[in-house]
Amino acid sequence: MQIRRLPPPDGSDEDNSFARWTPSAELTMTINNPDLLGKFKVGDKFYVDFTPAD
Repeated sequence: MQIRRLPPPDGSDEDNSFARWTPSAELTMTINNPDLLGKFKVGDKFYVDFTPAD
């Protein structure tokens, strides 16, 4: 499964702010957990938090 986030944003203030400073982004993940099949739908939105690992 691949998940992509590319512009254009949906017009919300939050998406417009993100698009201003990060005009495009792509995150590709391989998900092998069969319990997650069908859990992600086109158009779903998620926050991604890049927290440093110690």
